[in-house]
Amino acid sequence: MSATFEPTTCRGDKGSSCNYALTIKSNDGAKKISAYYVALSFDKAILKGNAVAGPADVKGLLAQNVLTATPTPATNVGAPTAIPPTAVPTAGGGATPTVVPTSRACTTDKECVDRFCGGSAIPNCSQVMYCNIPAGAASGTCNVRTAAITPPATTIAVPTGGAGTTPPVGGGPVVVPPKEATCTMVSTNVDNDNGTMSLLYVCDSAGAELKTSYTNTLSFDVIGEGEGSLAVTNIQVVGPQAVAGLYSVNSETAKYVIGQGGGNVEVKMKLRMQGIVKKPSKRDSMQVRVGVGDGGLAEPVYKTVEFKSDDNGHFNGTASFNVPARKDYKLLVKCEHCLQRKVCDKDAKETEAGSYSCDKGKIELKNGANVFDLSGIVQLACDIPAGKQDGVCNSADFALVRNNLGKSDEDALRKADLNFDGIVNAVDFALMTAARINIADIK
Repeated sequence: MSATFEPTTCRGDKGSSCNYALTIKSNDGAKKISAYYVALSFDKAILKGNAVAGPADVKGLLAQNVLTATPTPATNVGAPTAIPPTAVPTAGGGATPTVVPTSRACTTDKECVDRFCGGSAIPNCSQVMYCNIPAGAASGTCNVRTAAITPPATTIAVPTGGAGTTPPVGGGPVVVPPKEATCTMVSTNVDNDNGTMSLLYVCDSAGAELKTSYTNTLSFDVIGEGEGSLAVTNIQVVGPQAVAGLYSVNSETAKYVIGQGGGNVEVKMKLRMQGIVKKPSKRDSMQVRVGVGDGGLAEPVYKTVEFKSDDNGHFNGTASFNVPARKDYKLLVKCEHCLQRKVCDKDAKETEAGSYSCDKGKIELKNGANVFDLSGIVQLACDIPAGKQDGVCNSADFALVRNNLGKSDEDALRKADLNFDGIVNAVDFALMTAARINIADIK
């Protein structure tokens, strides 16, 4: 399976919009898709999530579902083959992974609630999930209950060759049964506070009626200038031919370039990450948000770019900006698992991790390349997970590491492996403890 974007790069100006088509498809054109969940991240300073739309070929069904259901938020029609693989925060700030159910077979409503509603993205899951048992049968399948409506009395034309009418329909409740072989967007979520977006699309269809490709539309308003990536942070695709119910998926990353694009000033940086002293064996790249502020700018401008590790464990990357040449800029650096640091001096250094601080910018940026070796200060590990950072190192971050201790699966490493060594362990917990000397992003 693959997840691709069209266009791969959105170019525009502040005040415009960026619209992407996200296609989930079978690479060999043969494997059928019965459900998929996708979570994405974007730079909330540049884009504002607007809307998520499902595949065009089911919009008629979606409209029909709206007409036959009570207009409550995110009414769900159809039964999910799998519940989304999100990690739902607990009261203590941790996360409990959702287990993808392997079967929809059931004999009681409670079985469906227990199987599908733990960490589900379906609103009011325990109220709408039920076991649909055909008359005379001992078992059935888990489904999502459609809403009962009370239509007004009306006259309905009889679709025969002759004229005729039926008596007025009474005002009693009419339960609309779920349609055969339908697909629907069960849940969407746009969180502009954290710069995330997610969608869950499911089909209640026989295998022969399933498709091998679905396209969704993701719409954004452009609210700032800079460059960044629209990245898939979590994806699961379910289908009848998948091993253990899940297909493997190769995901692309889309980009956005807002403003004049490449820029007249290049900022090349070398960064030192807390807890990484050599090139990591498990992962050697990350997304870093680089900002330029002061210098007469009304507000900082940001670019999110990829940084890659060298053999010494330093991460190197380049961001381009459209700013005038001046000598009074500051640099802002925030990696995907770190607190943001402010740098006002070209050769910033510190004797103790986190001790460097500054006020006004004194950095000169010239047209062309500007090289900064910032390995003299440490990027402090905390504020996780990537794509959902809140700018603070707090109990939620500690709980996320604690809840994933000892784990080495891809999801756990993405969330809580702070030193990229391939396992979440006490070292990651200790790194965050040291970072608490700087409790929040520095702006």
